Amino acid sequence: MKKLIVLGFFAVMLSGCNTWGVIFSPKVDPSDAKGEWDAVVPLSLTSFSDGGHGEPSVWSKLFDGKAEKYTGLCKGNNAGAAGVGVAVAAVGGAAWDIAVNAANSKVDEIKAKSMNTWSATWAVSVADVKATKCVALVRYKKSSNEFTNPQMAILLHLKDFEGGKAFQVIPLFILSKTSIALTKDEGGGQGTVGLSIAVAQASIDGEELKESTGEAVTVGGVVVKENGENEIGSALDVGMAKADNSMQGSKPIIYPKGTDVYLKFAITETGSLSGDDAKSKAELKAVTDALGPIAKEALKKRFAPDNGD
Repeated sequence: MKKLIVLGFFAVMLSGCNTWGVIFSPKVDPSDAKGEWDAVVPLSLTSFSDGGHGEPSVWSKLFDGKAEKYTGLCKGNNAGAAGVGVAVAAVGGAAWDIAVNAANSKVDEIKAKSMNTWSATWAVSVADVKATKCVALVRYKKSSNEFTNPQMAILLHLKDFEGGKAFQVIPLFILSKTSIALTKDEGGGQGTVGLSIAVAQASIDGEELKESTGEAVTVGGVVVKENGENEIGSALDVGMAKADNSMQGSKPIIYPKGTDVYLKFAITETGSLSGDDAKSKAELKAVTDALGPIAKEALKKRFAPDNGD
């Protein structure tokens, strides 16, 4: 047994420093998503009003007073101080150069835990989507008072494109506590993850179901800690309080011709131990998870090697 341990040690050493770092570096464990719920929360004017009996507003429950500069934009009056837009960031990752099967198996296990997706849906009229300036995507722990303990709250602006013929998904603000992805502990029990966000829509055109999606948009540097260690939450501004054409967002999504639409938002959380190509993989995963199994097969065929037919 001792010989096997020594051989395993040298195998990892010979396979490269990155392998050693991935396997033995301190990590921030992912949150157990089994006890969590996911939701799309359209933000209307009533979302900013306090409830009865001293109950805080939905806006306050979600963002805890940390996203106030976006209230004008999300209420629809386009007020608020102009800010400098932060470009969506790539997700950092470790380099992979694995030559030993035993080490490779362990790294693959860590890598698999370093990318996880959650999703939420919204069935609504097209007119209501056009009237909604912002939505919140929320991963939260269910309690008697909904949204009192959000673990990840993402504020998105639905920006008009081409005179209201289409819309773009633009991240504005993120309040984060935990992640469902494993990531490296960068000190003090704290790590960072990337978020890739995609939205797919389905609608009826005559007798036919039509599906479409925009490209995923990715934000990096989202700070997380282990469950129970980050109750205040970490705030990250990634947008501007006043809409203009410099906002970083998704590819435009054309509104359907019908009266109703089904929207599915997929969010892939990616830890910093997930590999060189983490960003492209996370964005593809977010898009395919939003579209569903039929689209996944279509994408596989699209990206399959050309057989010369």
